[in-house]
Amino acid sequence: MNLKGTIIKVIICLVLTWAGWQLSDMGLTSPSKKNKTMYEQLCKNGLKTKGRIADDYEHSTLKLIRGSKATDMNTFKYVYTVNGRDYHDKFTVNTMPKGKEIDVWYDPNDPTVHFTHNPCAQLEYYKGKDHPLWYAFIGVPMLLVGAGTLYSMFKNGLRSLFTPKSRR
Repeated sequence: MNLKGTIIKVIICLVLTWAGWQLSDMGLTSPSKKNKTMYEQLCKNGLKTKGRIADDYEHSTLKLIRGSKATDMNTFKYVYTVNGRDYHDKFTVNTMPKGKEIDVWYDPNDPTVHFTHNPCAQLEYYKGKDHPLWYAFIGVPMLLVGAGTLYSMFKNGLRSLFTPKSRR
């Protein structure tokens, strides 16, 4: 293959990889309709209280690729009280909480519906990110084809550089 054809192929693969990445990201980061409805409900009607974080917690280490740096994940249990009744749940973070309390937003009509982050801020974050999930179903194959082809070209290019030329 000539140099011009190789450059065009690399550009096409880079565009395909980038577009696949963008579509996958959009499709996978959109909130579900259920979560978006919960954020809207809690933002509009929710009340804020303090939850008490338990002293004991579960520690786990997440390592995706051998040889990479592991991520520490800590799962904490907490209790929040509404009208004299306790509600229990847990949350997972990769840091240690700064204190023994956590903010909890809950629905006064159904205190089991709750969230540990400001639902109005979460709703604001998701504005403009209302993309359908099928974007990911198109984006992931595009990403894999583009990146796979780039890898194949790179591997074949290195192989041709280090393969001895035959003498005739």
